[in-house]
Amino acid sequence: MKANNIAEGINNSKLRFKKLVSSTSIGSAVSLRAAMLPLPNIEPVMLFTLAGALVYGPLYGFFIGFMAMAISDIIIKIAGVWTIYTAISYGLVGFAAGLIGILKPGIKKSRASIVLLAFTLTIIYDIMTTAAWAFSFMVPLPVAFVSLIPFSLIHVAGNCALAFIFAPSIIGFMSRVSEPSASSGLFKKVSAARRYVLEGITGIYRAKETKTST
Repeated sequence: MKANNIAEGINNSKLRFKKLVSSTSIGSAVSLRAAMLPLPNIEPVMLFTLAGALVYGPLYGFFIGFMAMAISDIIIKIAGVWTIYTAISYGLVGFAAGLIGILKPGIKKSRASIVLLAFTLTIIYDIMTTAAWAFSFMVPLPVAFVSLIPFSLIHVAGNCALAFIFAPSIIGFMSRVSEPSASSGLFKKVSAARRYVLEGITGIYRAKETKTST
């Protein structure tokens, strides 16, 4: 009985950390995407989606990708019909990354493999969203995909660069805080980080509201 209680306590602790880190990742992706908006087609959603998926699995990958894209579109005032398929596409990309992480658990320890995965999944994401955009606005697919090329090149380069620089550290942190040995002090620090991120998002949204009203 005692062993079962210990195991249950460990599982509850790991689940609590997963939820906390996932929500913090979503908040970080949203706030950084808003901050990076002036940069052409460079965003951090893939970075956090990929890291979360490789550490926590496909369901968390889908959740982080979907929510980060949907919430950030709302926050930066660009939500529309495209938000549906861009959020779903990022969710599916995250789900795929999580499956790959299960099939090849060593991939998250290789910087080169992470960058290659970011490269591949970014291209898949761009193809899915471009096809959906073309269908939504009755644009011929050849025209849509030709116009995609310059934007996709920037998107791929940006995601690969962010994955190369930051993904190993984020993955290492996510893995560390999910271990049973993670302390309550660390939990409080991550909780504080999430609070600061949420405050930042609120500030961005209010600034957008003020700018829109004026």
